[in-house]
Amino acid sequence: MNWRCLILLLALPSAKAGEVEDAIARGRAARADGVPEAAIYDLKNAAGNAAGPASPQVVVELMRCLIAAGREDEAVQWARRTVFRTDPAVIFWRAQALAQHGDYRAALADYRRAAGADASLRVEADLGNARMLEALGRTEDALAVYAKVPAESAWSVEARLASAAILIDETRFDEAKRLLEGAEFPDRAAKDRQRYLLARIALESGEVDDADRLYEGFKPRDPRLAAGLTIGEADALLRRSHEDKAEDRIETFVRENPGNPLIGDLLAKLDEVRSRERDPSSSTLKQWENDNDNPILSTTATFYLARGDERQGRLDRAIRNYREFIRQNPGHPLRVVATVRLARLLVAGGQINDAAAVLAAAEAPTDRADDARLRFLRGATEFQNRDFAAATKTFVDAANREPAIAESALANAALAAIDAGNDPLAAEILNALRKESLGMARRIELAQAFQNARAERPDAGEQLAWLASQGGMIGERARLASAEWRWEQGDRSGAQAEFRRINNSKAAGVGDQKDYFAVYLADDGSARCVDAVVQAAQDFLTRHPGASREADVRMKLGEVLMRAGDYRGARVQFEEASKHTNDSARRQSALFLAARAAAGSMSPEEIDAAIYTLLEAVASDKSSDLATQARWEQAMLQSARGRFEESVKLLDSLIAATKDPRLQFAARLKKGDALLEWSRTQPARAAEAIKEWRAVAASPDALPAERNEALTHAANASEQIGDGDGAISAYYEVLTAPRDRQAEYFWYYKAGFAAAQLLLKQGRTKEAVAIYEKMAAVPGPQAAEAKEKVKRLRLENFIWED
Repeated sequence: MNWRCLILLLALPSAKAGEVEDAIARGRAARADGVPEAAIYDLKNAAGNAAGPASPQVVVELMRCLIAAGREDEAVQWARRTVFRTDPAVIFWRAQALAQHGDYRAALADYRRAAGADASLRVEADLGNARMLEALGRTEDALAVYAKVPAESAWSVEARLASAAILIDETRFDEAKRLLEGAEFPDRAAKDRQRYLLARIALESGEVDDADRLYEGFKPRDPRLAAGLTIGEADALLRRSHEDKAEDRIETFVRENPGNPLIGDLLAKLDEVRSRERDPSSSTLKQWENDNDNPILSTTATFYLARGDERQGRLDRAIRNYREFIRQNPGHPLRVVATVRLARLLVAGGQINDAAAVLAAAEAPTDRADDARLRFLRGATEFQNRDFAAATKTFVDAANREPAIAESALANAALAAIDAGNDPLAAEILNALRKESLGMARRIELAQAFQNARAERPDAGEQLAWLASQGGMIGERARLASAEWRWEQGDRSGAQAEFRRINNSKAAGVGDQKDYFAVYLADDGSARCVDAVVQAAQDFLTRHPGASREADVRMKLGEVLMRAGDYRGARVQFEEASKHTNDSARRQSALFLAARAAAGSMSPEEIDAAIYTLLEAVASDKSSDLATQARWEQAMLQSARGRFEESVKLLDSLIAATKDPRLQFAARLKKGDALLEWSRTQPARAAEAIKEWRAVAASPDALPAERNEALTHAANASEQIGDGDGAISAYYEVLTAPRDRQAEYFWYYKAGFAAAQLLLKQGRTKEAVAIYEKMAAVPGPQAAEAKEKVKRLRLENFIWED
């Protein structure tokens, strides 16, 4: 209660005894009519400064009306402020308010206090006590309290029904059935609950026909029970794989009962049904989302639209819907779940800072378990942001708040402390973790050893060896890691020795990893290892069908087969690898190598297959570096198949797409090659090729080698089309280009010798000698050869220096 409410409360006038009794009577009548709000004003006036023996009763009635109106926070404040706060009835109804608010631990304490203070409240308070124990997950304690409710008590039926519900949740169906069938239930409400619980037993025991018989014609008056019945009927339909009918059953009920108090449970079951459908329609949920007259239905529909989007992989829409739900619904029961799911999506998408902001803005949950889950996720974002010191503290806080996640939280805290370089704190956390789970502590120690191995720290081998000596599952894992460590260090014989010492890889849960490593261990790089690698790979694929490492094994097998010249076999393995991975980069790599293998055979059919596979590789991720390389390979293969037009188009797209200037120049040079080849059937293409090469040579960004290659190609093409002058001009440009940047010899000499040969063909010996002299004057690997050419030509043609 804020200070304004308190001043108003203290300012209320004193109430006379008759007014107090009238206010209490109005409160009871208003509650009976279902409009408790109608009596709250009068009850506040009467309770403000009430005197006389009826005073505690007016506070109790006020609290009951506030609770019935969903204003349990105000009820708790009245209970704490009133002078009658130690009255057993006030304590009892404060417990009721706290229970409705979800503060089960505080409610449990108040129920126990009320039961001990007033014998007339004992049984009802014990019932509340049992409900709180049940809500806190202490079901055995709850059953024990329910069992103590006297059989003659008015609450015995409630205790029996509540106990049966717990037993059903724990699949103790025979015990639950004995409770339900071993007593008479006096009124229709109790009989409806009995029938509902018997139907649950039948359904969860797999006796769907029996459940259907109990559901048939069953129309409970209680709206909660009616919702439970609908959920049960949907479950029965799901057991028969009638997802469409189950969906229709729930949607029909919600349309007819939009104000049902269990609307959240109904939509949760509808979401479960939709999760089993391949492409569920969202139209009904969207219609409910837009129902402004029913805010509870509208907001809950928004949450489940986000869940559906998340399941269907529409992550941007899921994130938007979760954000909208959180923004519009402070205090909603699903808000913590939405916050957690939103943060996880953001973390998975690499939006760590956004995830951290979402978690920082989240309201602190009253439930310690929810608070712990949010802290755990906050620790994960801090860890991702490499704030390891903060992550360590946050994970420890989460562990202290919720025993159910203590093991995982401490494990993450230890990892964060290790990454923070805080070895003393890591050791302290590991000691605490050993008390929770020695196995988990060993796993963290193994993870630490793995991390040290990845960082190539010298002590990693010793850590792995020590863990291997401890035996058990972790010891076997450590021994396998030790073998891999030795292999990485080049100690092949040591790796094989450790590998042979692995006793029970299946029990240790490393069977697939061991067999996977065996494939790599069999590859010694020699031609002789092919059979060994093939055998190890076949063993893995036979023993572990569908394993996550299948793609890696097939990639290794494909690599070895291609190395051995078995291109067809390699292609099969690479294509299979592409089908057995969800990693887009790995799939693209597998397709690229499959195309390489197909092209390796050089048959026209295989080259066509390679081109098609490269198209598929590019389509899987058009922006990757490998996609660029795949476009290049496609262009080369299209040229090899004589499809020069296709090659040119591919090279143009590559030139436009890449930002790498070297690749752009290489593609332009190859485009010229393709155009020149194309000119065999379309002569005009030769001029286009020369123009392309000339443009490359004229570019200020071209390297000397690129410039000289372009000019040499342009000269060669000019020569082919009979343009001797154009050829000599291009060759000469290479010879006269400035050589003060970086010396380039390959194309320089190629152009020079080609120019001299062309001049000799034209009978222009003197000019050819001049070309050779120019090359002989420049220091380089073929300068001596050019000098010899000068001597020979002078002698043969009687050309003497002036």
